[in-house]
Amino acid sequence: MKVLHALALAMLLATSASAQELKIGYVDLQRALNDSEAGRKAKEEFKKQADKLQVDLKKQKEDLDGLKDRLEKKALVMKEDERREMEKDYQRKLRDFERSYKDSQGELQLKDNELTRELLQELQTVIRVRPKGELHRHSRALEQQRALRRSEGGSHGPDHRRLQSTQLAAVFPPLPGRGTLRPFRSRHRARGEVSKVRKTNIHPTAVIAPGADLAADVTIGPYALIGAQVRVGARTIVGPHVVLDGRTTIGTDNHFHPYASVGGPPQDLKYRGEESELILGNGNTIREFCTLNPGTAGGGMISRVGDGNLLMNYTHVAHDCILGNYNVLANGVQLGGHVTVGDHAILGALSGIHQFVRIGESAIVGAGSMVSLDVAPFCNATGDRARLLGLNSVGLKRRGFPAEVQAALKRAYRLMFQSGLKLADAVERIRQDVPGVPEVERFVAFIEASERGLCR
Repeated sequence: MKVLHALALAMLLATSASAQELKIGYVDLQRALNDSEAGRKAKEEFKKQADKLQVDLKKQKEDLDGLKDRLEKKALVMKEDERREMEKDYQRKLRDFERSYKDSQGELQLKDNELTRELLQELQTVIRVRPKGELHRHSRALEQQRALRRSEGGSHGPDHRRLQSTQLAAVFPPLPGRGTLRPFRSRHRARGEVSKVRKTNIHPTAVIAPGADLAADVTIGPYALIGAQVRVGARTIVGPHVVLDGRTTIGTDNHFHPYASVGGPPQDLKYRGEESELILGNGNTIREFCTLNPGTAGGGMISRVGDGNLLMNYTHVAHDCILGNYNVLANGVQLGGHVTVGDHAILGALSGIHQFVRIGESAIVGAGSMVSLDVAPFCNATGDRARLLGLNSVGLKRRGFPAEVQAALKRAYRLMFQSGLKLADAVERIRQDVPGVPEVERFVAFIEASERGLCR
């Protein structure tokens, strides 16, 4: 705890003529807090209430962590509606925990105010009096302190700490994934310009450009850089050294890990600085050293990432790519420009996807594959250049598709890729033999729309 020095003026007019002089007194509040009976009593009462609140919060935190662990372990094997319901339950409990946390801080602040008033009343009896000869020196020191406080915009100066602010950080750790206890404000602002920063946790070394729009409960880590046209949704975490730049719009509950670079100029020689965009949905995890680029004029001006995607270390999402929802891109996956990935796809580590290739819904690409042609939905493709190995049977089971749907997809796969029929004939035959199955219809529609050709 830093030392508190409070300068207290004592305008003491003596009754005798010889004592008629103005005197100044001062006290060391830190020593009084440690040594006086009132100070020790205040600290004990504060700690007692803080301990009680900490026990309650710890129990809520344990329940929250348990639910999160269950969600992470079962996410791949749960049905879609069950997983979404479990995610909603987790988010609801997380908000309740944060609300309890903030209420606890408020209760401790009130207790601090009460105890501090009692302590100051006791301290009136321990003021030491200085003689008249030191009057002018102490008066000048007091005026200097007042000027310093005004220049720093605070009423107590930089070293002023009260009982609550010194002990609360020790009692309560930071919120999980929510940064430090007290919100920071970035000092890197152009004069006269203000970023749209609401109630956020911003490390003082982060650089937030004027015009950046950060929603409530955003956490910005050390040395992060955020550009002027970036919009960040609520509860998003931006880790240390992350760069968010360009016309980038980010939804809620995303997590950017250290050194990710998001929204930088496209790696395309045809790019001429046009105002293209990068749009990310909600609940995405962007791991270390990932790079995501906005669109170009040759691809609709937008790159888009949906919801719930996991991009592992060193993944590259090039200009004009479109990613759906709940995809997993393992370490080192490289997407060329204009690549489209459906929902629930898995791309193995170090796989490369050629420009303009489409990866269908629930497809899986093996590690180290080089994919130069479209991969149909629900299929398994592996190799250099990638070839089909059948349906993604494990993925279908994990998503909870009924046995009859899996059988229908297997029938459609055999007619398309193993019957020897021409593509148009195979499509017609599938629609005759396997009618009324939405998954089969999506399978066929993807194949009919292929312009680049299909992995077989």
